[in-house]
Amino acid sequence: MPQEITIDTPEQLTLKFKLAGSTRRILASFFDTIISYTIIISGIVFYVGSSKSPAMVHFQTILAILFFYLIPFSVIFGYYIFFESIWSGQTPGKKLFKIRVIQENGKGSNFNTILIRNLLRTVDIGFCFIGFVFIIFTPKQKRIGDLAANSIVIYEETGSLELPKAEKMPQVYINNVNLLTGTEYNILSDYLKRKKNIAKSSQEEIEVKLRNLIEAVIGQSSEIVLNNSDYLEQVYLAYNQQNI
Repeated sequence: MPQEITIDTPEQLTLKFKLAGSTRRILASFFDTIISYTIIISGIVFYVGSSKSPAMVHFQTILAILFFYLIPFSVIFGYYIFFESIWSGQTPGKKLFKIRVIQENGKGSNFNTILIRNLLRTVDIGFCFIGFVFIIFTPKQKRIGDLAANSIVIYEETGSLELPKAEKMPQVYINNVNLLTGTEYNILSDYLKRKKNIAKSSQEEIEVKLRNLIEAVIGQSSEIVLNNSDYLEQVYLAYNQQNI
């Protein structure tokens, strides 16, 4: 069973996540290594083939430096930074094995988190793969890069982060949604985006607190008979509709 951790957010919400575990992380890393080294080898093969062309003779020295030094370095680091940035903490390997990098406070990963943890990848891989030793023996299964970046790697059963879409569900009119501030909206959207990765045991408690927070601002409506989950999605959709 994956280890569960509990995180108390500044909004006084208690989130529970399942940690990815060393096996999934090793398999994901192995898969990503195969892809990144395939890119490097393909580049070298391309260079060797191109260098035989007369048009490439004058650039051989520069290309040699690029392909044999700079490009491998850039690919190894850039691969992880690029994919984790555009895929909200996932690489192809992480996506395949349904794991994701997030901040230790429960929020999604940002660029600084991704940059720091990946710049320390060489330290984790070097010294007899010390990073995997840290994953096994630290309480939150962190490698050195995670310790420096205040990040954790979680297991997500759904493998996706999605927000509600208007075309996928009927809408209910909700009064006074315009009274929500940007802060309250961000709390709501952040929860909905991460909901599928939060342990079901804590979702109900969080949704009650969020509904109380929202209704304290926009008021209650006796005409709306929705469970907490549907209510939050309808508020999210109504707030976005008013800004279209």
